Amino acid sequence: PTSSGTPRAWYWAKDQWVRVRVLRSVGDGAATVRLPGGAVMQTRQSLLVRSTGSDEPPARPPESQRHPAHDGPAAGGRPRGQQADAEPVDEGKRWAAERLAQLRKELQALDLLEPAEKRSRLRALQRELHPDKQPPELRAHSQPLFQLVQREWEVDAAAQ
Repeated sequence: PTSSGTPRAWYWAKDQWVRVRVLRSVGDGAATVRLPGGAVMQTRQSLLVRSTGSDEPPARPPESQRHPAHDGPAAGGRPRGQQADAEPVDEGKRWAAERLAQLRKELQALDLLEPAEKRSRLRALQRELHPDKQPPELRAHSQPLFQLVQREWEVDAAAQ
């Protein structure tokens, strides 16, 4: 099967709407999507607009795209074209940086849980971030994240 079927969502990129397939959505607002051509990237669900089944893209970009949260105040001076052109090159690095920030918060929250629940969540993170479970273009970037979870697992096991 190809990914050229009906799109599941529209993503605003380079001043235009692009059809994407949503591969994974997470409760914290993150989404993994497949772009035309097969590239996979991590984004926020708020930057996606659900497809209505028609071939017509939405009328305008989502409000959150006009002021992207991940760019921060320092990025405000960059022309939009430069930012968009840099995306494909640093896609894996950007995904890893965003996921690392999220992962750190998740690991801190685990300290408040009962030991059995903590182990269960660590095991789920190991399965999610294992390099073999990632698309080939993200494997090198997911390995340090997986190793961080693995070290946390080992520290937790040693404390038992």
